[in-house]
Amino acid sequence: MSKIYFVDSENVGDAWIDLLLADPNGTFLIFYTSHSPRIDYEHAIALMNAKNKPKFIRCYEGSNALDFQLVSYLGYQLRSKNTDEMVIVSNDTGFDAVVHFWSEQNQAITRLTSSNIPTPEIKTEPTPVSEEKAAPSSSVDTDTEQTIGGVDLRELYTIINCVGSKESSYIHLAYVHFYGIKKGEELYKYMRQEKFAAPSVSWKKETRFKKFCELIFKHCNTADTEVPADFIAYLYATLTQTDDKKSLNRKLQSKYPRQGMQLHKILKPFYKTLLKIKK
Repeated sequence: MSKIYFVDSENVGDAWIDLLLADPNGTFLIFYTSHSPRIDYEHAIALMNAKNKPKFIRCYEGSNALDFQLVSYLGYQLRSKNTDEMVIVSNDTGFDAVVHFWSEQNQAITRLTSSNIPTPEIKTEPTPVSEEKAAPSSSVDTDTEQTIGGVDLRELYTIINCVGSKESSYIHLAYVHFYGIKKGEELYKYMRQEKFAAPSVSWKKETRFKKFCELIFKHCNTADTEVPADFIAYLYATLTQTDDKKSLNRKLQSKYPRQGMQLHKILKPFYKTLLKIKK
């Protein structure tokens, strides 16, 4: 029995590519919107070389809109391909009601979370790890003093702990923006080989949000824009899942007329990441 995968890309990012590589005989339907995270370069290359090509289905946007469209498409496929096994790829437990309903109708439907997706081995050259001492950072809280390619390993761990070890696309985005494309790619490959394992922390959402914002301004505030003392707290309080870049730009310029435009430029690449952290 072949499998059809219904991928909630807003929820699992590009983790489904590992699944596609692990099941070359499966059919992959990728439901996406403008809120779906970007695909990192390693995954993009793997996708280009994959034998089975996925079908991308753009969804209308709105509250739970992608979920409804995915489920309706699944029902349509059940009607026409009732011999296949259907797999919903999502961390959203709301889909379990669909799974239970159709399972009672003797249909083979399951839900697969990103944590249960097998990670294929990717042959990359590991970046040498040095034993150099690194200056302590206020945004990191682990004990190790190693560096990788001149970057404090504690800071790399902080990024992982802020966005989540399963969110590879967000980790990749941060590494490339913070450390440059070449070094960011090398760091990403190394940490991916380590399965993004980082010392566990018990940070609240506000703490993860604050630490990630501090790293954004540490690495991306090239114009030395003055950051108001209350800015991160204001951003956390005002940022909502319905915001887009234009609405956030208006909010920042209204609250901070002098620095709002520059603050928006600094944060622009990271709004989806910050929304993910706050979600």
